[in-house]
Amino acid sequence: MSLKLSLYSAIGLACSLNAAQAASPTVDDFAALKKSVRTGDFGARAQWTGLTFYLEGAMAAIGSAQTRLEKTDAATLFCPPRGQSLTMQDVYAMLDAAPKGADTPVATAIMAALQARFPCKP
Repeated sequence: MSLKLSLYSAIGLACSLNAAQAASPTVDDFAALKKSVRTGDFGARAQWTGLTFYLEGAMAAIGSAQTRLEKTDAATLFCPPRGQSLTMQDVYAMLDAAPKGADTPVATAIMAALQARFPCKP
């Protein structure tokens, strides 16, 4: 194995261990961070960038699960119209509308919002 590949593997392992130990961000975390960003807090802006990457990953995971279910003719998680896509602004709006105070992970809130927005017909 090359030195470069070993280094990338070590960095990937360290990142995955840190991510596994960290708690999932909640809807309340999202709201508090959004409020801090509006004040111009530089540290909050950096955290917002990290949260945005996390949300993009959550959306990618949800989309992958949905695609896998569609390809196997299994019941899907939600039923958007063909060709429907969502922006990060849509995701932020879902989290803004989510109930606060219940320690709900952002990924769970996004899934609930998608199921409410795009229900599957029986």
